[in-house]
Amino acid sequence: MTESVTIDTNILIYSIDARVLPKHLRALDIVDRLSISASVLPLQALNEFISVCIRKALLPIDVAESYVSSLARNMKIAEPTYDDLLQAVQTHRRHGLQYFDALLLSTAARHGCTALFSEDMQHGRSFGSLKVVNPFLLTSAELDQLIR
Repeated sequence: MTESVTIDTNILIYSIDARVLPKHLRALDIVDRLSISASVLPLQALNEFISVCIRKALLPIDVAESYVSSLARNMKIAEPTYDDLLQAVQTHRRHGLQYFDALLLSTAARHGCTALFSEDMQHGRSFGSLKVVNPFLLTSAELDQLIR
């Protein structure tokens, strides 16, 4: 069964940062495959991506902007709503997550995502119908089952 998968900011960062080559190659593969399938991409992940690129000088701003524009053309951008904010506050209270992680989860879940690729949250942990998956812990076969 194919899941509706989305990604956290760290996967976007690894997709452009080759300093850790195995993670870079896996993240680049994931981003490419999700772009082809027009998957959901939280606006928050794009905002954080630009912020990290600027703060850590990972890419010139025009290159980062071009990358984000390319992703936005090929993926469905999921914007947070007020209801997502309220849900994020509840998730933060219940599970002790950082607020912006909870907001990303709320927005992704509302857009029908069932899996969130992230290295920063606990692998295998579920929040309602959305499960956090660290893609760097998966075999190629397991990754293929989640995204095609």
